[in-house]
Amino acid sequence: MIWKANLFLTGGSVWLKQWSEVNSRYGGNPNVGKYIGIYFAFGIGAAGLVVLQTLILWIFCSIEVSLPFRSACVAFDASVCMHDIAGRLAAAA
Repeated sequence: MIWKANLFLTGGSVWLKQWSEVNSRYGGNPNVGKYIGIYFAFGIGAAGLVVLQTLILWIFCSIEVSLPFRSACVAFDASVCMHDIAGRLAAAA
């Protein structure tokens, strides 16, 4: 997933290079809206992929890792299990 976000960031840089070459060739900014719109699309695409990657990692990794810890706490009645995941002191059951 991260390589797709990097691909969008690289695409944005290549697009800026293309835009600057067109500016140098014509001595101005022809079709400014087109160039800004495509650059905006590259930026929004990269940001969206980073957010999606973060959500996937949080949902599938952090939550899945915490489940065995909680079941081990119940099974072994470990003293560290008095604290919940956020670090607060859990109420004694």
